[in-house]
Amino acid sequence: MSSWFYLELYNSEVNSDMVFRHTPERFVNNQTVNAYTTAQNKLLTDFDNRLKQYFDNNYIVTADMDGILRYENIFDIKFNVESDSREFRKARLFNKLAITSPFTYTFILQMLHNLFGEGNYGFSVDYNEMEIHVDINTDIPQLFNQTIEDIRQMIPANMMMTPSYIEPFTLRYLNVNYTNEELGQFTNGELSQYS
Repeated sequence: MSSWFYLELYNSEVNSDMVFRHTPERFVNNQTVNAYTTAQNKLLTDFDNRLKQYFDNNYIVTADMDGILRYENIFDIKFNVESDSREFRKARLFNKLAITSPFTYTFILQMLHNLFGEGNYGFSVDYNEMEIHVDINTDIPQLFNQTIEDIRQMIPANMMMTPSYIEPFTLRYLNVNYTNEELGQFTNGELSQYS
C-alpha cells in the first residue's frame, strides 16, 4: 500500500471499514477480498495503536509507563514502584533535564526558589572552605532527597555539601508555618498553649 494510506491512517481514527473505503468497487462484494480486508483492518488498527504509542513515548508529557521507564533508564534514575507515582516520576525526569546546566550560584538559587518558594530554603557557599550549605524547609521528604541529589550532581567534585532538612511545624491555633529556628524564640510554655 502507498504511504498516503498510512499517513491518512495515522491522521484519522481507525474504524472498522478503513480498508473497505479504499477497496475498488468491483471487489467490494467478493468474499475473499472481504476476508482479506477484515484481517487487514485488524493489523492496521494494531499498527495505528503502536504508532500512536511510539509518538506519545517520544515526549515525557504524553509518555505511558513504558516510555517513562525508557527515559529513567537513559538517565540512570532509580525508582520505587510502590511509592513513586507516575506524575512524580515524570516530574523527576523534567527536573533531570532542567539541571543539565553547570553549577552557578544564581542557577541553584533560582532552582530552590522555583521548587520551595521564598523563605523556604537557605543556600550559601563558603569559597575558602570549598563548602556549600543547603537548608530546605519542606514537608515532602522525597522532594528534599531528590533536590539534594540533583545539587550534588551539579556542583564541582571538590566541593563539600552540608544539607539540612527543616521540617515545617504548624501551630494549630495560629495556623502559621514556623521553621525549627523560628520556634527557638518561643518558650515551652508559650508553645504549649497552642498545641
